[in-house]
Amino acid sequence: MLKLLSLLMALSICAGALATETTTQLPLTCEDFDWGDVETLVQPYLDDDVYVALVMQSQSSEYHTSAAAQQVLNEETLPEPIIRLLTALVDARC
Repeated sequence: MLKLLSLLMALSICAGALATETTTQLPLTCEDFDWGDVETLVQPYLDDDVYVALVMQSQSSEYHTSAAAQQVLNEETLPEPIIRLLTALVDARC
């Protein structure tokens, strides 16, 4: 629950940053999020086939957070704040 709260706080910061500047990089560390956080974040926006692919990919990549973020980053159904957060996770190479 604490991680979900942290995730929601990061999203609100992300949304606020979008209102002022879209080029600012989010200050994330690999300890901030894990694969399950990415799953929780994107699941409502993915269709069943893409979600199953995400789960299968996670197993083959040994649950690396940045791999999960990269897997769903190109989905057109994701809101911009989530895309920015996923991009930051990929850039952190977690």
